[in-house]
Amino acid sequence: EDRHHPVGWDAATKIPAWQSSWAKQWDGVTTYVEKETVKALQNDQGNAGRFYRSCMKTDIIQTLGGKPLKPWMDAAESITDHTTLMQALARFAIADMNAFYAWWVDADSEDSSIYSFFIAQGGITMPDRSYYLDKTAAMQKHRDAYTTMVRNIMELSGRNRSAAETD
Repeated sequence: EDRHHPVGWDAATKIPAWQSSWAKQWDGVTTYVEKETVKALQNDQGNAGRFYRSCMKTDIIQTLGGKPLKPWMDAAESITDHTTLMQALARFAIADMNAFYAWWVDADSEDSSIYSFFIAQGGITMPDRSYYLDKTAAMQKHRDAYTTMVRNIMELSGRNRSAAETD
């Protein structure tokens, strides 16, 4: 027992499965902010509201399946060398799709009166080099799960299982 974890707290508190951690004092605030945001978006006539409502049209999304992704999949298929890779990455970046890295300009972390250029790992990658190279059972499990995830994404985008395995 300590001031952060009183006796019985673990037994009485259930962390929602979709959260990696939980702080009770913020859960109510988060729920309130989410509800207010949804209400605002439902009535917003601007771009944010239109985007929100389009995401709620799940029947249309299910009907379209991977069709809206086809131009982007075609762009990826057109990569044959360094030049076409750079062209595709530029096209993706313009559309705000981060492939290998993300970049942005924002207030400096230490001096908010200036702007700084930031670059970070982007796309769907594992956290660091060890996940790819370490020869431990734990890292192999991560690699297997990563491979399954990528294959599932490829299948959901319209590839058949064989093509998804090859990709």
